[in-house]
Amino acid sequence: MAISYDNAQITVVGFTTSASGDYGYDAENPITFDITLTLSQAVQPGTSLVATFNTENTVTFSASSTDQLTTLTGTYTVGLGESKNKLQVTEIDPGDVTDIYGNPLAGSTDIYSLYNNLTVSKVEQVITIDTQAPTASVSSVGYNGSTGVITLNGSGFSSTNVPLLSDLTSAEYSVLDWSKVTWNIVGSDRTADFTLSASKIASAVLSSD
Repeated sequence: MAISYDNAQITVVGFTTSASGDYGYDAENPITFDITLTLSQAVQPGTSLVATFNTENTVTFSASSTDQLTTLTGTYTVGLGESKNKLQVTEIDPGDVTDIYGNPLAGSTDIYSLYNNLTVSKVEQVITIDTQAPTASVSSVGYNGSTGVITLNGSGFSSTNVPLLSDLTSAEYSVLDWSKVTWNIVGSDRTADFTLSASKIASAVLSSD
């Protein structure tokens, strides 16, 4: 009878996710996305490890409860106060992960960037986490009745992360809470007659900060 054995520690191959783009904080409906961790060897069912990200958030990656696989899955939940323009794994706590021979995962402080596992070339997929509120303020508002253009004058508009001197997409100008912009059309002391919303805006341009 042949007996096989190896004493090689498990190593990390990489982290992948199908998520991409910008993510913010939502207290009522937490923002989450799944991440897959691939290891060099199949691990024992039901084991897990913890990865720390550069946002100081942590994710527990769990192996299948029934099968010996090389992949573990975890869910990232965006927390209040997080802000990074590229999400990365900065540290790994091996936990109780072992292979069939009892070899553990080698602890690692290597930095792993997330990659999009939906592309063959594995082009790096940047995930941005930003839960910092913009600091924009409006000092005055002007309206041109002949063109229908409303001009908001103020400062700190660049903190909304919208591009300067270009037509904004609806997603970009929707970052502002337009319900805060009300308009007393008849010019009386009564309650405002009109409240703006993103759906009522045909186009927008950030001309200067």
